[in-house]
Amino acid sequence: YGDYMHSVLSWWALRARPNILVLTYEEMHRDLAAVVRKIGTFLGKEPTDDQVSVISEHCRFEQMRANPMTNAASMPKVAGGGEFM
Repeated sequence: YGDYMHSVLSWWALRARPNILVLTYEEMHRDLAAVVRKIGTFLGKEPTDDQVSVISEHCRFEQMRANPMTNAASMPKVAGGGEFM
């Protein structure tokens, strides 16, 4: 997969480009609804309050953990590995 810092710095160098949106886990953890709105604005959309609410609910960690489509439950297990989520 490569070096983590190399990956981060390569994207960080592009952060001023109009087609790049840099988000952080900390932002999402602090205020997911605000990040959903920020993504909408970046994409040229203005989601309604209801849309932001639905998207935010689907993106909660607990929701993703319970959803087999996002929790890697169907992926083959790696020998000696633990659970993904």
